[in-house]
Amino acid sequence: MTTWKMDVEQLVTDLSACGRFQVLLTAITYLVKTAGSWAMMMMAFGSFHPGWTCTDLETMDGNKSQNLSSFLWSRPLQSHYDLSGVSLNASLNGNVSSFSLTPGPGARGDLTLGRANFTQDTCTELSGCRNVTINSDSQTVATEWSLVCDRAWILSFIISIQMSGVAIGSYFCGYFGDRYGRKLSMYSSLALGVISNTVVYFTTSWEMFTVVRFFIGLSVGGNLALSQIYPMEFVMPKWRPVVSGFPSWHVGTLLFGVCVMLLRDWRLVQLATAALSLLALLTAVWVPDSVRWLLVHGRVRKAERVVTQICRFNGMEVPDTQVSLINITEGSNHRQEKSAKFSFFQLFHASLRKRTLLVTLTFFLTSAMFYTLSFGVQSLYGDFYLNFILYSLFPIPLSFLVPVLGNKLGRQRALLIFFILVFLGFVSIVVIFFTTSGSLRGITITCLALFTANWLQQTLSLLNTFAVELFPTVVRNLAFGFAMTGARLGSVIAPYVIPRDFDSMYVSYLIMSAMALVCCVAVWALPETKGTAMEDIIQDKNEKTSKAEKQVNSNAD
Repeated sequence: MTTWKMDVEQLVTDLSACGRFQVLLTAITYLVKTAGSWAMMMMAFGSFHPGWTCTDLETMDGNKSQNLSSFLWSRPLQSHYDLSGVSLNASLNGNVSSFSLTPGPGARGDLTLGRANFTQDTCTELSGCRNVTINSDSQTVATEWSLVCDRAWILSFIISIQMSGVAIGSYFCGYFGDRYGRKLSMYSSLALGVISNTVVYFTTSWEMFTVVRFFIGLSVGGNLALSQIYPMEFVMPKWRPVVSGFPSWHVGTLLFGVCVMLLRDWRLVQLATAALSLLALLTAVWVPDSVRWLLVHGRVRKAERVVTQICRFNGMEVPDTQVSLINITEGSNHRQEKSAKFSFFQLFHASLRKRTLLVTLTFFLTSAMFYTLSFGVQSLYGDFYLNFILYSLFPIPLSFLVPVLGNKLGRQRALLIFFILVFLGFVSIVVIFFTTSGSLRGITITCLALFTANWLQQTLSLLNTFAVELFPTVVRNLAFGFAMTGARLGSVIAPYVIPRDFDSMYVSYLIMSAMALVCCVAVWALPETKGTAMEDIIQDKNEKTSKAEKQVNSNAD
């Protein structure tokens, strides 16, 4: 009969550090996370508009021109053009007409283009436009309800409402995950995602759409909060950076980019997201609850069944675990008897207060930076669809850096390196803004922004591992959910940080460079978790944890 040590970390090791069960479970949580990424990033496509055509334009000198067209291109390179200098070219392309514009006296040197197009940045100058028609290249939320010009603010408002839902969902699903189990909370979020992504298809106004986006946000918040933690409670420390470092988010957004390129209709994209969420929901028939959570909460019989399931799936001998599991459970309960009921206030226990505040601050700032770039893809120079594909593709080949640096240098030092690279990326964009011009400026800024988004993605992946390891099992989901709430509050402000005007674009990047520096200080103040066993209970301030409890078994390395 197999001997089991009375330690949850050792139990996980004995169940096979990374066997077939752990691989399949991790793949399922990636699928769950992919469904969440599609729902989250829908507004990156939804807020895009392919351009509009203005008919019956009355110019400043009283003359009229017809079918003046606008495409969303290189928004940072837009400037003001003198409408009285409009000259007709009669260059027709399907239902779209293009006209040459003479740059106004205030145009920058990088804007001396022979042909330019109006965008929402020049809406204030189109007071003579009597009729605006949205080009039919893509059916987005912006084109559905004409959310351009003086109605463009609605798009930022919708994104903020969605991200508010994500923030609330992150916290409450974190709480329910610790109270009622990881599985029930995660799959309840998925079920809400299936329903809300289907219902939104039938909305008939932007107000209705906004309300449903809030519920989609609730589902995404729970989805992401739980799918990050679930697989890490089944693997040992050295595998956690591998699990979190796999670019599942960007693989998901890459697939999403392909989806929107093929469908180009926001309603169809929503149905595709609902179908993907339903597929992920079906995996609930196989996925068990966390052994750690079951033991800490005294669910011995269910824990035994999960242990048996893992052993059989990994081709191991099924041991008689009853006595050992009871001892593990009783040990945890005895040491945690004063904290039988876990709540938000437990996160501010003397031993956790500093960690809670610093981790939440770091997630808040990192998320604000990441989603400013994510939802701001449409503001970059070049084609929106190509930029979105590149945004998703860049982090994939570099994802190996998370487990390599995380295990070799430690979580803390690796995070510091990533944040420094983010800081340098933002500063470089500001330097390029003031030192170059023309298309070179646009292309360079786009490349730097995409690479910086890559470093932010690697940072978030490792930060997830770091946060999970910093908190004990009894409040891990609650703590991670609370940190995710901070992250989503950061994403709520992101739409308002996105560069909208070229002349003041550098301000956004200066703000984000300061955010990166603050993150460096916060991470530096946190303890290293490399090679340590995840705690299962809240330690009293004066309680010393033995080295044997803190170090992972040497055979696990």
